[in-house]
Amino acid sequence: MAEAEADTDTNGAVAAAVVGGVAVGGAVGGAAAVPVVVTGVHFIGFGTGGIGASTWAASIMSAEAIAGGGGVAAGGWTATLQSIGATGALSAGAGSAVIAVGALAGAASTGLVAGYFVYKLITHKPDGQTPEKTEGTEQGRWMVVTEEGWGNVVFYLFNSEEEATRYFDGMFIRARALLDPFGRGLRSAGLGRTMPTIRAHYRHSPHNSKVGFAPAWLTDGCVIVLHSPAHNRFIRMDGEQVNAQGGQMDFEDIPNDWRAERFTVVAAGNGEFAFHSTHENRFLRLMGDEDGGGGIQDADALPEDWGSERFVVVDAGDGLIALHSSSHNRFVRLCGQDVNAKGSRKDAVSLPDAWDSERFQVKIFP
Repeated sequence: MAEAEADTDTNGAVAAAVVGGVAVGGAVGGAAAVPVVVTGVHFIGFGTGGIGASTWAASIMSAEAIAGGGGVAAGGWTATLQSIGATGALSAGAGSAVIAVGALAGAASTGLVAGYFVYKLITHKPDGQTPEKTEGTEQGRWMVVTEEGWGNVVFYLFNSEEEATRYFDGMFIRARALLDPFGRGLRSAGLGRTMPTIRAHYRHSPHNSKVGFAPAWLTDGCVIVLHSPAHNRFIRMDGEQVNAQGGQMDFEDIPNDWRAERFTVVAAGNGEFAFHSTHENRFLRLMGDEDGGGGIQDADALPEDWGSERFVVVDAGDGLIALHSSSHNRFVRLCGQDVNAKGSRKDAVSLPDAWDSERFQVKIFP
């Protein structure tokens, strides 16, 4: 896939524009300062033929003559202005000062204008489009992924290729990628160092998407238990509470009479699954913590609008799985005796290798 990528990031583009603007503005401001000053001196009455009558220059000369006892001090401002007016040029010292001030003013104004112009180019979004945002890739939707500020990757959802393409093409400098409904990056453009950041957020593997991971045991209606090798405990549902307080227990040694730890797998559509406790007649759900607080509900009656009860099964390596909530963009974790989702927001494709509390063994029951 051919990709148009530069070698700077978004923040670097604004910085480069300001630096370039400062350089150009400094040169232009410094060069323009000298003739502007000479013209101004002539305007107030210090001319090549002397001091103009009834001008500001005449008033200045008169005031200094009275204050100074009848003469104009050598090397003073009035003498300098008189010299500039008569010769049409600046002395070495005055010229350096004027050039420095002019360069500073030119650099500041031109640099700010350049930076603002590039900033607008980077932040510009196509008129008339206010696409829906999401916190990660979503199968079945066209997407444009951008980086808006340092490390802030934003996902925009679109209903058609035409809408997504128009939004993608309507941007200028900003780094962005166009994804098809299968999560494949079709095009990318913009400033380059942000592209690896974007790719790290959207890259899909065959086993980390809503349509990818389907081990043999993952069938509608099968009964399973979820064991944490890191903590040697099972997830269980007790009333509305979900925890791991049954005690430490090796994976192969779960007692036959432990019913609170058993969950029925329910195919929830769109590649997602729900987990139903027959013991409590409730679904496992992810809110701030894991619980069964959605209410009494039969396994075959999962409401269509229940998003917190739906999970993507992620291949966690070494025969382990993880459960990811698309609604909350978090993984289920077992930590000590608690079951929650407080590990921080992560896409389903971004399970860190070091996260062991989010990894589970699965045991199937007849």
